[in-house]
Amino acid sequence: MRARKMSQGMTLIESVLAIVILAIALITLTSFLFPSVQKSALPHYQVRAASLGQAVLNQILAVSFDEQSDRNGSLWRCDELDKQCTLPASLGQDKNEQPAFYNDVDDYIGCWYGANAQQQCQQGLSITRLLGGDEQDDYRNFVVNILVSYDYDNALSGQVTPHQTSSFKKIIVRVSVSNFTEYEFVAYKGNY
Repeated sequence: MRARKMSQGMTLIESVLAIVILAIALITLTSFLFPSVQKSALPHYQVRAASLGQAVLNQILAVSFDEQSDRNGSLWRCDELDKQCTLPASLGQDKNEQPAFYNDVDDYIGCWYGANAQQQCQQGLSITRLLGGDEQDDYRNFVVNILVSYDYDNALSGQVTPHQTSSFKKIIVRVSVSNFTEYEFVAYKGNY
């Protein structure tokens, strides 16, 4: 009598069962684990964006309200003593002025970029020109867009139009980080 040989390897049913278990494991990994690993950097970038936005706002709020304002003791303001505030159409960087010598809030209008992010600004300057530091280490993939405009809140004076100046400038700082959302910071500078 011949002895029965034991079969070696897996049967078809065992192979199908192994494939189904492997598929369930891969679906679980791709649905739950991998996205959470990708999002793990989000809190880090949120904190860095908040710090960068606050630093930029501090830098801007430290200068005068307007080019025509007194920078030596604030003895007079623009719109006083025949010194008109800069018109809305003329807001922006003064001609040939370098960031180290910016003296009023609207000089900062524009796009500022960190390392690997210059292509996101058509015209702009490096963030290191604004805040100092190392572009490669401190501001990699960050872009800061700064907008400054007069605030036309009808509750304050009632009759301000976009062609007139007002007592407040609204400063909007938008910080974006590569693939993450854009963070917006808003401050007001008063003419006082």
